Amino acid sequence: MPQTLFASFIGLSLWLLHPFHTSITNCEYNAQSQGLEISIRVFTEDLELAIGEPIQNIKPTASIEQDSAIIAYLKNHMALKADKLELKTIYLGRETEYDITYLYMEIPAFPHTAKKFEIRQTILFDQFEDQSNILHLQLGEESKSLFYVAGETFKTVLFP
Repeated sequence: MPQTLFASFIGLSLWLLHPFHTSITNCEYNAQSQGLEISIRVFTEDLELAIGEPIQNIKPTASIEQDSAIIAYLKNHMALKADKLELKTIYLGRETEYDITYLYMEIPAFPHTAKKFEIRQTILFDQFEDQSNILHLQLGEESKSLFYVAGETFKTVLFP
């Protein structure tokens, strides 16, 4: 009986360590710099699987050449249009804390007065059937949240 209880505890512990596949993206307009600041939070091991190489624990100021696989991956899975105009994201870097990696990007000269935004956030959909992505977009006092599941690519959000 104690062995069964111990085995059950170990199994439950492993499941709780990483039971789901979800990323969280925060996009916030910075009025001072007039840019959109983007941070994406993903499980490190999931990102490693997607890009096919291990991720070193480094600060965001590390050499961007080290992140070429991440940059290519983000280019294919994250995009934003404002009033049908595709916006260019600039990769700033990343940092890893324990089992989470934060990816940082920005869109300089962001057209924050646009009314219609189309956003693609398909990160890790190519890796996991149960992947879901949550995206928060904040422009001044207005905030919108989007929830993506496999099969969904661009979602539209309207601001007054």
